[in-house]
Amino acid sequence: MMDRETIKQFLKPDWRKVLVVLIFIGFSYFFKVDCLPVEMLGVCEEYGFPMPYLRIGSGDFAYIPQYSIMWLGLITDLVFWYLISSGIIFTYNKFRTKN
Repeated sequence: MMDRETIKQFLKPDWRKVLVVLIFIGFSYFFKVDCLPVEMLGVCEEYGFPMPYLRIGSGDFAYIPQYSIMWLGLITDLVFWYLISSGIIFTYNKFRTKN
């Protein structure tokens, strides 16, 4: 069972955690999902993992990219990847101090 201090240490912001989050967000951009078939004529793509946070759509007749940020997906991705990076850095620090 984790005590309160361990949880605070786990969630405390650190430059290494922020760097790992930015790297994961950068790599999650390469995860492309096609949009729902609502936009039948235009091209639509969504980027992000675990939830899409960037939507790129185009017009019906000409390719004019229209970018939109899906804020709920971006916040969810940031929280998800921050928790993952916190776990990675926390585990790294535990193994480093044992040796």
